[in-house]
Amino acid sequence: MGADFATLYVSSQDKKKIKSQFEAEQDSDRHENGHSYSGGLGMAPGLTIDDSKTYDSEENAYDYLIDKCQKWENAIGVPYRDGDKIVYLIGAWCSS
Repeated sequence: MGADFATLYVSSQDKKKIKSQFEAEQDSDRHENGHSYSGGLGMAPGLTIDDSKTYDSEENAYDYLIDKCQKWENAIGVPYRDGDKIVYLIGAWCSS
């Protein structure tokens, strides 16, 4: 079985809103693509927010996530700077 790397951008810094938006994306993915092996965020079992570092670019946040995330494990959300704003990038290796 394969895996696809799926991402989601969230502009809020409120952890409840981040988790809520992630869960809404999961529900949408499962509704549109089914509940198994779709390669979308609906395949991630949950979300872990890692605030240990704020990345200086989307590219650096993406590179970190692509290396850190593991298939069958939670998606991970990390903050990065987008101009004057802090944005969260969520990523997961999702079974397909």
